[in-house]
Amino acid sequence: MPLPKERTRPTRLRGAPARAPVRRSTAAAGRATPIEGGPFAPQLCRSQKTPPGGNDWLHETKWDGYRLLATVRRGRVRFWSRNGNEWTERVPELVAAVASLGLRDAQLDGEMIVLRDGRPDFNALQGRLSATEHVPAVYMAFDMPHCDGVSLRNTPLVERKAALREILQRHPHDLLRYSEHVVGHGADVFAQASRAGLEGIVSKRCASRYDGTRNGDWLKIKARASDEFVVVGFTEPKGSRSGIGALLLAEPQRDGLLYIGRVGTGLDNTQLRELRRRLQPMRIDAPPADISRMARKDRALAHWVRPELVIEVFHQGIGSQGLLRQPAFKAIRADKTLRDLQPLRATAPAGTKRARVAHAGAPGAARSERAPARGAAAAGDPDRVRITHPERVVFAQSGCTKGDVVRYYRSVAPWLLKEISGRPLSILRCPDGTAKACFFQKHMKPNMGADVHGIPIRDSSGDAQYLCVGDAAGLLELVQRNVIEFHPWGARSKTPDRADRIVFDLDPHASVAWPRVRTAAKRLHDALADLGLESFLRTSGGKGLHVVVPLKPAVAWDGVKAFAKAFAEAMTAQYPQEFVATAGEKNRQGKIFIDWLRNYRGSTSVASYSLRARPDGGAAMPLAWSQLPKLAGAAQYTVQNAAAYVRRRRSDPWDGIDAVRQSLPRKMRTR
Repeated sequence: MPLPKERTRPTRLRGAPARAPVRRSTAAAGRATPIEGGPFAPQLCRSQKTPPGGNDWLHETKWDGYRLLATVRRGRVRFWSRNGNEWTERVPELVAAVASLGLRDAQLDGEMIVLRDGRPDFNALQGRLSATEHVPAVYMAFDMPHCDGVSLRNTPLVERKAALREILQRHPHDLLRYSEHVVGHGADVFAQASRAGLEGIVSKRCASRYDGTRNGDWLKIKARASDEFVVVGFTEPKGSRSGIGALLLAEPQRDGLLYIGRVGTGLDNTQLRELRRRLQPMRIDAPPADISRMARKDRALAHWVRPELVIEVFHQGIGSQGLLRQPAFKAIRADKTLRDLQPLRATAPAGTKRARVAHAGAPGAARSERAPARGAAAAGDPDRVRITHPERVVFAQSGCTKGDVVRYYRSVAPWLLKEISGRPLSILRCPDGTAKACFFQKHMKPNMGADVHGIPIRDSSGDAQYLCVGDAAGLLELVQRNVIEFHPWGARSKTPDRADRIVFDLDPHASVAWPRVRTAAKRLHDALADLGLESFLRTSGGKGLHVVVPLKPAVAWDGVKAFAKAFAEAMTAQYPQEFVATAGEKNRQGKIFIDWLRNYRGSTSVASYSLRARPDGGAAMPLAWSQLPKLAGAAQYTVQNAAAYVRRRRSDPWDGIDAVRQSLPRKMRTR
């Protein structure tokens, strides 16, 4: 039974036409933005039992298929799974269909389905993907975050859909469909979907942005409860059953995987044999999950496997024992991985003893300073970090939100971690955005996150636990706690009394023109080179530039401080009209302060790739010296463009900095 079509006059949003043409909608709310040809973060749904009411919501059919993201870059069409795996070669018919739209640059979001008698058939879809059935797939498009050079991410959903619908109507294709919706009447739409035997509905805020998070603007309401779980083991078949007896399932929790029950119902003999063939090579010796809820007699009969295969299961909720009630197999989810799963419960059932579980394939892995050993399902995995309030505005000038900050740090994490991992760390937290009060923190506090740890260092107050992170999960735990800036020591946690970096911060007075700052950096570079010292350049993300000198082997702080002060004073003596080496406003008028005071034990300097809590959201960006002449300013790279720049560049300009073997002139060393 088909759902009713979109009302011809849906509720108007303020300033938003009910059905706007592409040019009109993009001109109103979009902005010219180049895109890359790779995958993008999809908008995700939260689960809810009942649909929301009111005309602020629209409601679509929940299509029973695989979520696919389509990108068009300079006319080339590519398809991606929701977790970033490329599917282009698996769906050639859909590639050709999207190409027929004539788009030069675009991002589309939709579901790949196979229709049988006008209804989506998931089993037929799996047959299509395994080549056991020769049926064409259909791409059911429901969103368009980008269209021909203009970002629509901040455009209200109803306008994005109107633009998408117009394009599909202008270029009709049998394999491209538009996902119709109804504005308001959520309960009626859900009831009709249930009577028709459909999966359920997806409810979306009419005015919502597309920010690639699970922020509650999209909700899925299922007609029949089903959820995805990871397979952690299986049992032997009994009687006439072949292959396996049942699959043993687990769900993610904060500190690992938790056994949640078994499923054998709904599997035919062919599926049972295929699952046995697939799982046999994945067997491991120990359970990769907390199995305290599993009956002892069943544990001895279980075969354990690496937690990699995700399946979807119908069920009737969780029983008093903390296990699934009446589970029945629905499908293998080849489009999802462990990191895509959401726990049914926020914590383990009361009384459950939680055990930390080593990653499958690496039992007993040693704990290290840079990457502490963690549970297989959660710790160490950045996708396990729950981000709250992604819609909160952090940078008022640009309107960038906490979600934008999270996406930035997620994208630059591999490079930022090179700068902060294994070093004591100070952080700047801005709970209410950069326009309000922010505060520094350097000591470990309770509830900082499972992947943030303390480093014992003696300071003036005695032994203290300094903050340290070793992986992307720890980084995002801090970002979740509203951290904007990252300031590491110029020393390693293992050797806090010896510096392996010297930082000269060129801080210009407001009256100094930018070309003078560029010239100043070049003068420091040349003077250091005359001393036999290689140096590296980065923007500060604020007003000036940093010149960084690596030291290997590391040098005692007293020697580093003495050298930094002497060098700054020597540059001031040589260029008295350009530099000053003494802090204080009265000394700096018309000059550039060579801030050498960051070179003593306990001092910090902003990390490369860190954002700054400034109105424009500048980013400290490492550069090659050859880039200096064309550098437009210290905040040329911001939260809005820095990640794209990092992806485009051919190499890391600081690659090899830690391999440079050099030390201070011998007469200036203090051992």
